[in-house]
Amino acid sequence: MRLLSLSLAACLGAGTAVAAPLTPEQICRRLVISEEVFVMNPDGTRAEHKVGQYRLYRHGIAIPNKNAKDGIACTLQGGGTDSSSDFDGPLHMNHKWTVHDDGRIEATVTQYAKRLPRDQGLADVLKTKTVTVKDMAPIIWVSPAHKHQRVVVRLSPDLSDNDEAKDLTRLPLTGTDIVVTDSRGRLWGQNINTAAPYVSMTLSEGTLLLSYYSFKGAHKLGEARGHEIDLDLGDGLRVTLVSKTPLLPTGVSANVYGSYDPGRKSSGINSVSLRTTDTEANFLKRIKQH
Repeated sequence: MRLLSLSLAACLGAGTAVAAPLTPEQICRRLVISEEVFVMNPDGTRAEHKVGQYRLYRHGIAIPNKNAKDGIACTLQGGGTDSSSDFDGPLHMNHKWTVHDDGRIEATVTQYAKRLPRDQGLADVLKTKTVTVKDMAPIIWVSPAHKHQRVVVRLSPDLSDNDEAKDLTRLPLTGTDIVVTDSRGRLWGQNINTAAPYVSMTLSEGTLLLSYYSFKGAHKLGEARGHEIDLDLGDGLRVTLVSKTPLLPTGVSANVYGSYDPGRKSSGINSVSLRTTDTEANFLKRIKQH
């Protein structure tokens, strides 16, 4: 009897197709960064506190590069200010993720000493570092500003499922206890409930007109998926709406259309003006009235 040695490829079948590598554009679209903050014991071997909820920066906010000649496919930025009773003093930091045209992901993390007044950004660099992501491993950042505690930020890159956002035919924008925040660490509004195809929200930092359907004067602002809507409002400003209940059925993602008026603001985060309608005509009519 002869013994046969079979290769894995032969066992699986010679005709088995190998998926093509992801393109830089696909990586840009699917890139997701989670940000978590921990307070550790002095040698980093035990977690003492996990600070608040993690922040998620999604692929829908990846900004395509307009100048392809510099070898960069897109960038994704996150960060802001974290404060907690679990550690002494605020944590001011930004992180910028760059996808190069060869598919490499590079991250630059910068921590600052202070936030300037009137939302003018962060100032006085304490530490900055640029790394090339290998094996999709997280970046572990130990804060130099906290001398008496070991405050650690974990930044974890990932790629979301390959489900392209679609234009929907008929579905309301439905959410409960929605919280609206931005990439600058500001809270825009909370405890918002919606259940209509067309929604106008006047919040502490401006007015958002939103729908899963394009309407007159609107353009694509971002995408909705699961419990979140991610919006790119331009000039580096990104806004996230998080609902207590799912905004869309499982496995469905949708384009979000609308506009942003920074000049129309509410009096504060607990003063939200909400207007909803079922038709585009009524929506546009109400917008003109206010």
